[in-house]
Amino acid sequence: MKIIVLLKPIPDLSNIKISKGRGLVFELNPRIMNPADRNALEFALSIKDKMPSEITAITLGDEKTGSLLKEAIAMGADKGILLEDAAFAEGDGLANAYVLSLAIKKLGSFDLIICGNTAEDDTIGEVGPRLAEIFNVEQATFVTALSSILDKKINVDRLTGVDSHSNIEIDMPAVVAVNKDSNKPRVPSAIKIMKAAKAEIIKWSAQDIGADTAKCGAAGSAIRITNTFVPEG
Repeated sequence: MKIIVLLKPIPDLSNIKISKGRGLVFELNPRIMNPADRNALEFALSIKDKMPSEITAITLGDEKTGSLLKEAIAMGADKGILLEDAAFAEGDGLANAYVLSLAIKKLGSFDLIICGNTAEDDTIGEVGPRLAEIFNVEQATFVTALSSILDKKINVDRLTGVDSHSNIEIDMPAVVAVNKDSNKPRVPSAIKIMKAAKAEIIKWSAQDIGADTAKCGAAGSAIRITNTFVPEG
C-alpha cells in the first residue's frame, strides 16, 4: 500500500500576536503541525499497522518546516519530502494543490492520499477535494474512522451532521480527509525521535517537480488577502 500524507505547517494558535495596525502577526510564532493532519498521519499509521505499507509525508514550506517531517518519521512515516521554493510562498488551496499534485506525480502511483479535513489557520478544507479532482479519483471527507480495506476498496465512517455519521465505501486510489480529534495520535519514543533527527529529508524545488511558477504561490492563487484587522468592540 502506497500512502501519501499531507502535512501543513500552521502558526501556534495558542500564542497569536495581535496588533491593531497589522492584525494577526503569524510570522512571530513557531510553526506546528496542523492538528487534523496529525490525525491524518495516525490514520495512515493505523493502516500500516494492519498491512505492509509505505508512508510518504509531504509538506510545503522552508527549512524550518522540515522539523514536521522528522516528527512524522519519528511517529512512523517512512520518508519525508519538503517542497521548498520561493515560488511556492503565500499560495492558496488552488496553488498548493497544483504544487502537491506535481510532487505526487513525481512519486508515481499511489493508493491513498490522506490529509486533514481542514487546517486551523484557514478552516477552508479545499486541498483534499482539489487533489481528488486533479487525479480523477474518489474521495471521502469529514472522516472519523477506518472500518476496513479490502480488494482495493476502503470503508470509512464520516461525520454527516452534528451528531450523525455514515459509513461509505470508495474505490482506491482515493483521497481521504480526516477530521481533527478522530483518533489519538501516537507519541514516539525517545529512541525514535533521536533516529528521526538524523533522517534525510528529500527537498524538491519548482524545477524538480516541473512546476509552472505562474501557477504556484501567490502568482497562482485565486484568493488575494488585502487586509487583516481586529474587529472593533
